Amino acid sequence: MNNYLFGLIYCTNNREAATIVSYEMGIGSVGTTTRAGSTGIANAIREDIKAKNFVHNDRLPPERALAERFDAARGTIREALKRLEESGWVVRRAGSGTYVTHVDPVEVDSIIEATSPIEMIDTRRALEPEIGRHAAVKATKLDIQRLEEILTAFEQGPTDQKIFSALDEKFHTTLVDCAKNALMSWIYKQVNEVRAHDQWSVVKAKTLNTKTIAMYHAQHRQIVEAIKSRDPEKTAELITTHLRTARATLVGDGLDMRGREFT
Repeated sequence: MNNYLFGLIYCTNNREAATIVSYEMGIGSVGTTTRAGSTGIANAIREDIKAKNFVHNDRLPPERALAERFDAARGTIREALKRLEESGWVVRRAGSGTYVTHVDPVEVDSIIEATSPIEMIDTRRALEPEIGRHAAVKATKLDIQRLEEILTAFEQGPTDQKIFSALDEKFHTTLVDCAKNALMSWIYKQVNEVRAHDQWSVVKAKTLNTKTIAMYHAQHRQIVEAIKSRDPEKTAELITTHLRTARATLVGDGLDMRGREFT
């Protein structure tokens, strides 16, 4: 690398701008002069993300810079980015660009360990009402049948804590499937990783009883009825109420942010 270019990249305070310069000048692990198809380009960008040349929330270089770097048509670049988005590595935002969504597994483990039960509920409150809106519009007859089957299974074991916990996770995961949104599904998968953590199991053991299980089941039934009625706002409202109830149960049972009893 010549001194001028090195100085240009070194002095650029904006990480994104420096990355674009390096791409256009043929620098970096993705840099190649061999024409590649969309699959090869997607793989190359994926390797760059793995190497942490791009990290979570970074914006990728614009299509123009990628097209020049890979000696490819803009359409081929768009197809490569589409592949990456479908596999959960990036998200494309109209009028803004393409951003990295991939998180290193080690970082994920740290986040899971650090997330409290109440923080997890608050995250769900930010996400699930919108999932419900999409589900009310996009759920197929088969999707609704699956939700109904879960409700029926609830009724067959209404007081069993372990059965309820497993069916509760299945119910909410099925709601996400109804939304038909790959990114939402990927994000919710991370939420379920937190729900599988030991500290969440302890919290459920302290808060789930016959009364709360019956209440949650009734709320699940109302959510499904709203979806069947194709009412997005009612579905979102019911999910918000459901999660507000879950949060109130955590706080009302005298648990702190880590899910431990106050002393």
